[in-house]
Amino acid sequence: MTAPDRASARRPLWHLIGCAGEWLFVLFLFAGYYKADPRFASVQARVDITVLFALLSFSVLACRFARGRLWRRVPRASVRMLLLFILLCMCLLGGVLHPGITGYGFDKAVRFVVLTGWAVWGAALVITDQPSLKRFTWAVAAVGTAMAIDALVGTGTAGAAWFVTAFGSNYIALARATGLGLITVVTFLLPLTRRHPAKVVLLGMIGVQLLAAARAGARGPVAALALALLLFVFTGFQLLPVLRVERFTLRFCTAALAVVFVVGGILQRIANTLVQRMLVLVSEGGISALTRLEYFSAAMTLWATSPLWGVGTGAFALSQGAFGGRLYPHNIVLELGTETGLIGAGVFAAMIWVAFERGLHFLRRSRAGDRFLARYLLVATAFLLFNALVSGDINDNRMLFVFLALLSGSGRFLTTLMPARNLEPTIRVMSVRSCAQERRFRDEV
Repeated sequence: MTAPDRASARRPLWHLIGCAGEWLFVLFLFAGYYKADPRFASVQARVDITVLFALLSFSVLACRFARGRLWRRVPRASVRMLLLFILLCMCLLGGVLHPGITGYGFDKAVRFVVLTGWAVWGAALVITDQPSLKRFTWAVAAVGTAMAIDALVGTGTAGAAWFVTAFGSNYIALARATGLGLITVVTFLLPLTRRHPAKVVLLGMIGVQLLAAARAGARGPVAALALALLLFVFTGFQLLPVLRVERFTLRFCTAALAVVFVVGGILQRIANTLVQRMLVLVSEGGISALTRLEYFSAAMTLWATSPLWGVGTGAFALSQGAFGGRLYPHNIVLELGTETGLIGAGVFAAMIWVAFERGLHFLRRSRAGDRFLARYLLVATAFLLFNALVSGDINDNRMLFVFLALLSGSGRFLTTLMPARNLEPTIRVMSVRSCAQERRFRDEV
């Protein structure tokens, strides 16, 4: 075989390896949601699935580096985000040096530096352009759909009080995964898909994930999903230079109202646990909500003892008597403030500021299909941030840091994904002056 023949034979393999990077990266990010499933016990017994997919996704990155395709232009905002993340890692590692910190604090800091660190750096180096982002979003939607199907067909496990789970995870993990998958399909994949068979598949994914999220019984992720979709609708209105409403936003609002009216009558039947827990929350609070309020109060009291430096990584668990156990305030801001002080909480606030400032900047300047991309990154990040404020610890919210990195560097993903004719305004409120302003605006663009 000649050299050109060998090169052409290797080309499909290199292409497959290159395209698999985003899928392997997503499997790493969601590994904690499915690795406890008994069906994966034989693999988990030999090697930790999280570590396995972290190594595989890093290997793809190394292959891209070997082919000279790694060092693409990284936006300055992404560089700032990575530097802020390094500072946050230093805060957590410094928190281990506090007296009395046990092995849980050290393990928590190491997991954040290594596993959450690879999540952030992988988002900056693996997902580098628009095709790469599309592969990433399809993988996120696929994982959410797989978890929804596993929960609905009966192979998912039923926990206490009729909670529904999938792949051996808990009900919150199911609602988070399906909620993020639902946002990915509704706000990004569906409006930018042109082929009708693909649209039918996406609509099926929406139905399956929506049903699974409702049946899981988790209040926080469902409330975060509702707020995120409201943000998506709000960003569908463009006020300047003229009032515009995107066609897809109007269609989505119409479909959402129809679903509310149709499903509202049978909601008690298909999502009994969620409805009952919502009623308990409104009437008497419930054990879960009251426990979280106690954790919030305890975290603020503990933070007040050392406002600037905090009391050490993992110290909240020690203060609550969970010696050697895993306990956290269920609020990422209070968690960082309690354990790393104002310094760590301030670094995290700066990460939020950098990400959303860049996201809103590109949302204002984006046109046509780019606007859906900018809205998706903004809405998905808001959904994950809402969740981080009511459940999970800093490592459970690993996906939030991924989307903070993506949102801060969203400028490199903005290329036209669909013809502008699909986004013609359906509502215009214009005066003579506004018409002249719009003409000048188009000339400048």
